Amino acid sequence: MNNSFNVNTFAVVIEANEQGRDFIVGDIHGHKKRFLRALQSVYFDKTKDRLFCTGDLIDRGKDNLFILDCLREDWFFAIRGNHEQMIINRYELPLIAPDSLNPDIKTKFDAAENHQLNGGRWFDNLRSSLAKRRIYQNLSVLPYAITLQTKFGDIGLVHAEVPEPLDSWSEFLKALASDSMVREEAIWNCVAIDSIYHVAKLKYWEAEFQDEPRFIKDIILTVHGHSFSHEPVVHGNQVWIDTGQITGELTILEASQLTEMIKEER
Repeated sequence: MNNSFNVNTFAVVIEANEQGRDFIVGDIHGHKKRFLRALQSVYFDKTKDRLFCTGDLIDRGKDNLFILDCLREDWFFAIRGNHEQMIINRYELPLIAPDSLNPDIKTKFDAAENHQLNGGRWFDNLRSSLAKRRIYQNLSVLPYAITLQTKFGDIGLVHAEVPEPLDSWSEFLKALASDSMVREEAIWNCVAIDSIYHVAKLKYWEAEFQDEPRFIKDIILTVHGHSFSHEPVVHGNQVWIDTGQITGELTILEASQLTEMIKEER
């Protein structure tokens, strides 16, 4: 299996799979049974196929360590989601806010509380501080974006969205390396999907209330998780596939299936 890639701090380019298939799966959130059912549903072959996750490997489910162990497999790839970032923040934010008069400056204590409220109590229940630090170290090297080369063209993966006003994948990758706000928005925003899909009501907006399709340049399509939906949501050449929390089943799609989904949008 060809797993060669070029790496910088924020983005990874992964060469085309010449031996098998490439699949993209939505946010796993520590659910082993859902994860294994997804692999079984496509007859996943670990000797030649590869799997790419849209982030949020952890929290809410009870099998977080099992899913994290998959990061050691040569067939498993993941980008950083906001739930991974919550653990990273526990270690990288300041212990005490340098400006106590500014409530927008967060600390390690804020990060821990936020993580606990969003499914992260399993992390606090780990007895080994060394194990916790190793988890942090493994998550801190996850890229914000993956450019996956395929025979259909390059597919971009980023957890939440390509933030506006960035309108090309190449522009987005440059901004990731230089702008911390872009990195934050890339894993937290719901702006793009909100322009077509009512996340709270889990349905598309009426046609007259939908924004015009947005097409990210320099990439055939982008794939995202983060925002709950009952089915894959397509807008321009953007696809959101975080269905696990609503349906109880993970969406797993081959690269060829994703390209078919956006053809009607063009």
